[in-house]
Amino acid sequence: MLHRHVLDASITTATLNADANVTFTPKPATPLVELIQAGTSLVSPSDDSMSLSETISANSMLKDAGGTIPHDLAMEEIVALAADTVSGMLNITRNVVRPIILDQVEMLDAYLDEELNHGHRHEILPVFLEDAFSNASIVALVEKYAETAVATPPMSSAIFPDYDGGQLRELIKTGITRIDNDIDTLLTDLAPEFLFELYQGTFRAQLAPSRVGLDEQAKARLDRARAILSFFIAKRFYEDTPEGVSVSLPEFKEAVSMHLSQAGRRVYRVIAQREAFVRQQRLILDMPQASNTEKPILVVGEVYNQYLKDGGKPEWLMGACLAGERMPSPNTLNSEAETFQRMYDRAERLHKAQNTAKRNSAMAVGMRKQLLAYISAVDEDDKSIVIDPKDTLRARALDVVAATPISASLTTYQYVRTVVCKVFFPHTQALRILSDIDAHAQNNPSLSPREAATLATIDLVCEWAASQIDVTRNAR
Repeated sequence: MLHRHVLDASITTATLNADANVTFTPKPATPLVELIQAGTSLVSPSDDSMSLSETISANSMLKDAGGTIPHDLAMEEIVALAADTVSGMLNITRNVVRPIILDQVEMLDAYLDEELNHGHRHEILPVFLEDAFSNASIVALVEKYAETAVATPPMSSAIFPDYDGGQLRELIKTGITRIDNDIDTLLTDLAPEFLFELYQGTFRAQLAPSRVGLDEQAKARLDRARAILSFFIAKRFYEDTPEGVSVSLPEFKEAVSMHLSQAGRRVYRVIAQREAFVRQQRLILDMPQASNTEKPILVVGEVYNQYLKDGGKPEWLMGACLAGERMPSPNTLNSEAETFQRMYDRAERLHKAQNTAKRNSAMAVGMRKQLLAYISAVDEDDKSIVIDPKDTLRARALDVVAATPISASLTTYQYVRTVVCKVFFPHTQALRILSDIDAHAQNNPSLSPREAATLATIDLVCEWAASQIDVTRNAR
């Protein structure tokens, strides 16, 4: 049945439009015209006292000879038709279209990040010593070698027996849990063959192939590892003479003692240097040229953390690099904070302006590459996506990307949403549905995704119903 309050509102709207010489009529052969006919084909009540809305309401409740209410039957059919149509559209949009869009957005964002942001600013890389170098027990073991003169210990397979990696792991164990744990942690970050190659090269003069492509920081880390591992190998040999030694015991002990003292000296030097850096508040280990954004700013980890804790900002350090400062201290960064912040902000503004100019072309280039790759990889038997031959999809993709405008305010998601829907789903209402959902969510941020989708569905149903109405504007 038709409710009176709905009819009253409709009649008011119709009257206003009639006064403006605007008429609405159902289009022939549509579900709407069938619904209207079902409510008006029976004999109207003859009571002149009934209003128009009462008359229409009464007609909608009249039964035919078989006891059926034609209007209710027609309403059920049109509601079922609308529900099937809309639910099918929503299902495709939710389960097929949107996942593709989200995947493509993620890929395009990654591409843009690489194209527009890579190499923009210097990375700040805090350098910390491995835990073994702050182990009080290890520090106590190497302190005695602080004044040891530099010398070259003997290396010979005739002096030192052959060991494999597993044997060496057992060899360097001290039985002191804290020391052994720190050494194990250090080894975990190294290549499995590192300990064996170290022993062969340092003690037995059988050098392994050198590692190429390492930066200075990586080389320094390996040097520290060689020093501390050599120390514990030599310490164990000094305490327990191994089997298989072909030289005399005094000669072996002398060789081991030299290895022990030289390794101990190197370990102590690493520890003492880091303590001096912290004491002197030396922040910079390596400051690259301002133009060389490929190289990171290497900083003493402990000093940098204290700098941040005291209120310092990474931007000031990056600004100092841009200003050409080679060895800024925390005090310098704090005292010249405004200057360095301005340098950083100016670089950021320049980068943003450059990126704005590059973004449009980068989005189009990235989207084009992604779409063509996706079309090539997609299963041709998947008819939920491949509605046309791949050659047709490729041609459409190129046309859509070329024709889709890109503005500074256009988000990656909005762009991808438009392109994907037009390329793969032009036969559906996916773009309209997703756009309406996003619009409702933007206009009312408190809406849940389900609520925004419900409002979009209402819009779609209303549009479907309105498409069945002819609007005529009559001349006065």
